[in-house]
Amino acid sequence: MKYHDILFPYGRPKERVSEELLKDLRIDSVLLMLSQGPNQLKYDTCYLPLTDKESVLYRHAIFQDIMRFDLFPVLMKFQEMMDTINLLEDQLKRLDLPVLRYRYQLNRMIELKKTLLDLLDYLKGLPLKSEGLARFREDLSEYVSSEAFILLDKETSELKAALAEITFSVYVHDNHIAVRKIDGEELIKTGSTEFEKEVSGFFDQFIHGRAPFQRSATDGWFLNPVEEQILGALMTLFPEPFSRLEKMAGKKSRFVPDALISYHQDLGFYTVWMEYILPKQAAKLNFCFPMITGREDGFMAANCFDLVLADQMLEAGQQVVRNNLVLKPGERILVLTGPNQGGKTTYARMLGQLFYLGSLGIPVPGTAVKIFLPDRIFTHFERQESQQTLNGKLKDDLIRIHDILQKATKNSLILINEMFSSTTLRDAAWLGKNILSEIHDRGALCLYVTFINELASFIPGTVSLVSEIGEDLNQRTYQIVRAAADGKAYAKSMIQQYGLTYESISERIGDRE
Repeated sequence: MKYHDILFPYGRPKERVSEELLKDLRIDSVLLMLSQGPNQLKYDTCYLPLTDKESVLYRHAIFQDIMRFDLFPVLMKFQEMMDTINLLEDQLKRLDLPVLRYRYQLNRMIELKKTLLDLLDYLKGLPLKSEGLARFREDLSEYVSSEAFILLDKETSELKAALAEITFSVYVHDNHIAVRKIDGEELIKTGSTEFEKEVSGFFDQFIHGRAPFQRSATDGWFLNPVEEQILGALMTLFPEPFSRLEKMAGKKSRFVPDALISYHQDLGFYTVWMEYILPKQAAKLNFCFPMITGREDGFMAANCFDLVLADQMLEAGQQVVRNNLVLKPGERILVLTGPNQGGKTTYARMLGQLFYLGSLGIPVPGTAVKIFLPDRIFTHFERQESQQTLNGKLKDDLIRIHDILQKATKNSLILINEMFSSTTLRDAAWLGKNILSEIHDRGALCLYVTFINELASFIPGTVSLVSEIGEDLNQRTYQIVRAAADGKAYAKSMIQQYGLTYESISERIGDRE
């Protein structure tokens, strides 16, 4: 069977992203969730974001075909069958009787054969637009039409029928068991002294009124001593089908070629993400395929949201907050200010998630998104002081941002969240201005979350974003809008929170008088 790479058709990226980046964007928790359960994510793929438009559009087309032709249930059936075969290999190692392993393998080979034929039958005739699924269909068609597959199909069907035709009688008398062919006189006795004890012990619980015999689901993989003796007798009475069963077990690797295993792993990337997205779409959360543009063509995000926060809010039965952003060509420095607990950090994570998930070629949260593919995404989020280097927090901040500036290019995305909170306002403003100047000179796209309002107007053309406050000044709307960073709304909020409004002070003075 042939195999065409449906994840990296134009070559795999060489550089993996860091765990710190995924943690800052909280994508690590999403990947952890997707890596659990029977339909597990191929984890390595999500550490290799794409940097070329052709690869992203290649994946888009596969996702779109899956959605357009309702392929998710069909592909999931294929995935589950392959997962069952992989799980079977581990479980069969626990079986002492080789004949049991052979029989379970035969069952799975027959089930897989039917799954592949059903999948191909479903795919036939579909006007697939994705090169990836079209190639998979072509390779699968060639495989099931091959002489090897047809021969194995015939052999497994005939062997299953031969085993089903075995009929026998079991006679129990005075602690002896005999197995006999229905149509013959050949008789196999299994009455050794030790076996007599085993049989007596097995039936003793029923004779003396003990609890009814029960068998758990996992016991189905094993035989009790009586069943083992009966099976041994059958192998003696009917040697031909059992000999064929042993020979068939050696052909399993030919029935599950390496190319099929690779397709199973790669298709898992698409089915796992679909399994994650579909429930959210059912909860009225929109996902879309981002438009991939050039670096200088601007940016747009409509009705977007943070994935992890959306999961939490859906679970709590709360409304998911959505945000928008439009950047004109040439706008590349964004400074976000506003009150604490106003959604600034969530907004920064959301922006990073859009670019990162977009670079994986998967649907992103929102109704319409336009992005470029960054060569790298850098994050500088708040962290505790390093216990390993014994540096102070300010020094750690400076070392980290220096490393980012050394590596950033005009095609990079930089997300900075509340940096220099451990120093004075004056020093933090001076450091922030120098860092923004460096980023501006490099031409990178940067979102700088800060409590220093003057940074929003330091460089001409800087986009000032503000976290809004509701009519009740203590209320947070979690909406981020383009507005001047004057700090007045936040100041009013603090005045009201601490009872320093004119009305509050007048009321207290009046009470004293």
